[in-house]
Amino acid sequence: MGTSESTEALLENIKAEREAMVLKKKTKTKKRAKFSTNTTRHPPPSLPRSRVGMHTQSNNNTQEVKPMGRSRYKITDPQQPHFVTLTVLHWIPIFTRSATVNIVLDSLRFLSTEGLKIYAWVILENHCHFVLQSKALDRDIARLKSWTGKNLIQYLVENNIHQILEQLAFYKKAHKADRAYQFWQEGVHPELIQSEGMMRQKIDYIHQNPVKRGYVDETTHWRYSSARDYSGAAGLLEVCTAW
Repeated sequence: MGTSESTEALLENIKAEREAMVLKKKTKTKKRAKFSTNTTRHPPPSLPRSRVGMHTQSNNNTQEVKPMGRSRYKITDPQQPHFVTLTVLHWIPIFTRSATVNIVLDSLRFLSTEGLKIYAWVILENHCHFVLQSKALDRDIARLKSWTGKNLIQYLVENNIHQILEQLAFYKKAHKADRAYQFWQEGVHPELIQSEGMMRQKIDYIHQNPVKRGYVDETTHWRYSSARDYSGAAGLLEVCTAW
C-alpha cells in the first residue's frame, strides 16, 4: 500500500471514530432527557377533600366557582358586614375533630370581646363561612387567620399528624419563604352585605351548607354553626341575630 493510500485509510478511520463518538453523545443526551421527564416532583398522598364552599353572587343565586388564590374581591367598607369564606390550603380536611374546630372558635370568642360581631357562621371539614362586622374587619380577619393558622399547625405538630403537615408544606406558596407551612388559602372572597334580603340569603345559605352536603337532615343538627341561635336555642358562639 502506497503512502497516499495509507493516509486516506487513516483519515477514513478518524472520520468513522468521530461519527461514532457523536452518535454516542446523542444517545446519552436522549437518555438523560427521558430520565428528567420521568423524575417530576410528586405531591404527598392527599386526603379526601371537597371543593364545595367558594361562591359568587349572580342574579341573586349562589353559584359554585373554582377556588381562587389571591381573591379579586376586596373588603370595600371595613365597618360594614361581609360574607367571607376561609378555606384550608388545597381543601385539606382538617376540621374533622373537635380540637381543631375549637381553635377557630376560641379565636372568634376573643375577637368578639374586642368588637367583632358574628351574624352567622358554619365550620365544615375544610372551610368556614361567616357573616362578620367590626370597626376594622380587614384587620380582624387577618388576626383570625394568623392566630388560628399558627395554632392549628402547632396542634398538628404536637400530635404528629405528618400526612397533613406534608401537604401543607408541599402546597405552600413559593413567596411564603418565611415559614415551613401555609395553613389557609389566600383571600377570603368577601362580599359586602348590601341589603336585608342579601343578609337573609347569606345566613340561610350558611345554615343550609351541611344539609346540602348530606351531613345532617336539619340545619340545627349541625353542631358547628349558628343555626341553633336562630331557632331559639343556644349555640357555641355569641351570635348577633338582630340585624
